[in-house]
Amino acid sequence: MTGPVLVAVDLPHVNEQKSIIEEAARLASLDNLTLNLITVIPDYDMSYVGGFFKEDAIHRVLEETSDKLYALTKELLGPDQKAHCIVSKGKAYEEILLAAEKVDASLIVIGAHEPKNKRFLLGRTAARVMRHAHCSVYVVRD
Repeated sequence: MTGPVLVAVDLPHVNEQKSIIEEAARLASLDNLTLNLITVIPDYDMSYVGGFFKEDAIHRVLEETSDKLYALTKELLGPDQKAHCIVSKGKAYEEILLAAEKVDASLIVIGAHEPKNKRFLLGRTAARVMRHAHCSVYVVRD
């Protein structure tokens, strides 16, 4: 690998995400690559639901989510780890793909929950990222 590693983090399921982040950090360290962590919050302000939130609600959610992602990064990887945190809003797979292009990632690491229906191999977001990514995608089962 030559470019950064991007790992998608689903903060509401933080316990399942720890092994995914640690695996991404391990892969990045193999070639001394930069590790980027991204988490995506839903974009409520463009929908009907957005009318029920105060104007600064999304801004506050972005700030709090950023703080949580930085804290998780320090907890799992230590304060000396060179990692960049990205918080975005929108559709998860689209934002992950945009971030991968922006940082010129050579690898995307993403988790895949065990599907309830065994006919499906991957979750919706992981499958879309794999289908549309312009770089390698490493799927970690949690």
